[in-house]
Amino acid sequence: MELLVILLVLYAWVVTCNVRTRRQRLRIIWEFPMGDGYDAADRDFNAVPYERHLWTLARFGDWRALYSQRLRDACPEAFNERNTP
Repeated sequence: MELLVILLVLYAWVVTCNVRTRRQRLRIIWEFPMGDGYDAADRDFNAVPYERHLWTLARFGDWRALYSQRLRDACPEAFNERNTP
């Protein structure tokens, strides 16, 4: 019974992290700069796979540190602590 509870809690945590990862990455995409900086922002974004973002979040890591400073500067609202779930 205890093992079942532990597995359910772990499953709930992974599902929660998956939802948050999806939201955070979509927020970055929505904030992408259009024009000259788009190609660089796209390369920087794609350098961090979804799984790496998810795993960092699941281990209570700082997901913002995964992305380049150039991308953080180009999409400041996406990396703002207040706007991140």
